[in-house]
Amino acid sequence: MIKALVESYHEDDGIVGYTVDGKPLMRKQYNQELLDAEGEIQRGELTSVEDLEKEARNW
Repeated sequence: MIKALVESYHEDDGIVGYTVDGKPLMRKQYNQELLDAEGEIQRGELTSVEDLEKEARNW
């Protein structure tokens, strides 16, 4: 039974964490989100610390 479980495991299918909603985060999804974030950074789509601090004061 353990052997079958190990053989059926795929590296891209493994759970690497959980979202803030408690849903499992799969390795493939995690890697895609990293690529998406890197693209946003390269395009300059980010928030400065100063802007984040200003926004936090209004919470």
